[in-house]
Amino acid sequence: VGQALGFYILKDNGQIIARSTVRLLTPEEFTDSEETRARDDFTTQVTAVIGDFDGTLILEEPNDEPELPLAPPDDPSDAPAMPPPADTHVGVDPLIHATIILPRGDRSELGRVIDRKRDADGLYVGRKHKLPALDSRCYVIEFNDGERVDISYNTLAEQLYSQVDSEGNQYQIFKEIVNH
Repeated sequence: VGQALGFYILKDNGQIIARSTVRLLTPEEFTDSEETRARDDFTTQVTAVIGDFDGTLILEEPNDEPELPLAPPDDPSDAPAMPPPADTHVGVDPLIHATIILPRGDRSELGRVIDRKRDADGLYVGRKHKLPALDSRCYVIEFNDGERVDISYNTLAEQLYSQVDSEGNQYQIFKEIVNH
């Protein structure tokens, strides 16, 4: 699917690369003594370059979903006794750096998700919600000519899912072959 569904990989020199295809180790590879030694060497090299793991450095973004229902229940006995604790989302937003074909004027063009839109105070615009119709997040898209536009999460998701099949494969259709 291109960069829209990618994986971030930490190399032994501390650099991070993005790849769209990865695989798990097989059970035989996982228990192989040489592979185990290679993993231990990797951990030693990464620790030497970037230091020991410090969990306080991980970006923790609180879950944007409201703790209480949007509408009061018809029957007060259906109301929850206490709202569940808010979960936290740890890690990078999967849409950031995604490349996607978006409508632009009378044609479609390739755009790249740069970041989530922020207001004047530096806070994210919109809120995540488990129901996509209620998700109000907004993203900044940059086209190849440098123009940046703001697009809602719902528009991005709709365009992304319309460009892949049920197995995640991406297809592109072209109009004609010129000078063949």
